[in-house]
Amino acid sequence: MDLQYLKKLLKIFDDSTAEDLEIEEKGIKLKISKNKEDKVNGNVPIINLSGALPSNQNYQPQHQHVQPTTTPSQPSAPAETKVETTVGLHEIKAPMVGTYYAAPSPDSEDFVKVGQKIKKGQTLCIVEAMKLMNEIESDIDGEIVKILSSDTEAVEYNQVLFHIKPN
Repeated sequence: MDLQYLKKLLKIFDDSTAEDLEIEEKGIKLKISKNKEDKVNGNVPIINLSGALPSNQNYQPQHQHVQPTTTPSQPSAPAETKVETTVGLHEIKAPMVGTYYAAPSPDSEDFVKVGQKIKKGQTLCIVEAMKLMNEIESDIDGEIVKILSSDTEAVEYNQVLFHIKPN
């Protein structure tokens, strides 16, 4: 889990009225809770972190109480035999955790479709995070090769959303 991302997320969570936040990414589960009583008393949110952290990370967030727990490891899924080539393709990644929306409203057409030519700055989708609708724009001119998320699907930070063949 990216530490800069985690710091930004904690800041947003601290400034919000939400009392609980739960994120799961790459086998790491993060649960954050805060009580209104704790804020009044000057206490800080409690963070429960489960999953295995890489051994080279000795990160301990400042001002948070960390309670790491481990979960039993699950058997890995069988390796897929289909190999997909992404060489030469540009990736558009989710800049935050949220909900992916392919269209501006449920009754509208999708922003983009596979095979569509796009321009730099063109809106590709929306990622909703904490009731904020964030338009995700293309950073290059090209053609949509693959859309890797489905409408209303939860997406993770840095998850690849689109493969684009650059012009």
